[in-house]
Amino acid sequence: HSQNSRSNIFAYRAAQLQISYLGYPGSTGLDYIDYMVADQVVIPPENQKYYSEKIIFMPDSYYPTDNTRKISEKKFQRSDFKIPEDAFVFCCFNNSYKISSEEYDIWMKLLNEIENSYLLLLSHNKLDQKNLLFEAKNRNVDSTRIKFFAYTNIEDHLARHTLVDLYLDTFNYNGHTSTVDALWAGVPVITKLGQSLTARVCGSLLTAFNLSEMITKNNHDYKNLAYQLAKDNILLKKIKTKVSQNKFSSKLFNTKEYVMNLERGFKLAHDLKINKNEIKTIYL
Repeated sequence: HSQNSRSNIFAYRAAQLQISYLGYPGSTGLDYIDYMVADQVVIPPENQKYYSEKIIFMPDSYYPTDNTRKISEKKFQRSDFKIPEDAFVFCCFNNSYKISSEEYDIWMKLLNEIENSYLLLLSHNKLDQKNLLFEAKNRNVDSTRIKFFAYTNIEDHLARHTLVDLYLDTFNYNGHTSTVDALWAGVPVITKLGQSLTARVCGSLLTAFNLSEMITKNNHDYKNLAYQLAKDNILLKKIKTKVSQNKFSSKLFNTKEYVMNLERGFKLAHDLKINKNEIKTIYL
């Protein structure tokens, strides 16, 4: 189900209890995978019927974070990317294959409507960049207002977030690690809550981060919130301050508590299987 996986091994019941965790963001559809780890945002009650596994529901976001990560002290300048110091900078550092025309339309409308605004994307693939710039031109956006970061080490990448004002999430496949990166680096993130698990991960992260006001339900609200934050500097500063505070106070970056909850879930699942031969949904 994901790169270099060897799921056939599990068909032989290599272990008495077999659990899917993180690697594949969805149901395996395999009757020999007993559980998957999730939370009640990525899998709401009405969606449980679509999963072949029973769910171990984490109390906060199912997605792990590391609160010991270092951010490089290297200073990045907007001028290095030919971006004015007084510009408003949107970004999306999700993999480029996650970008669909639906959200790209909105991003281009924002650039057209907000004077002196720019969009930073993450891509080292020249064909990706060419196609994205071509689609921008088709939407009457000057290609010089879209900039591309190349891949680099994680410490420097986190430090580069200082160039950014607002992170725009993709719809069908949200930012996972990239959302965590942005929040850890102090950048607010806007998402639209979708239907599938991959379209709800950012909503899960923002909920655990106590920033649910950045979760929208439709394209109209997503665009309006981005526009409002770009035009209202006082509101933007208020959100950025909350991001800085929540980095240390929210459940999202309480790594120790997350590990303890995950271990508790594994132990409950194991004990149910060994002692009662039961496999059933677990709420932590």
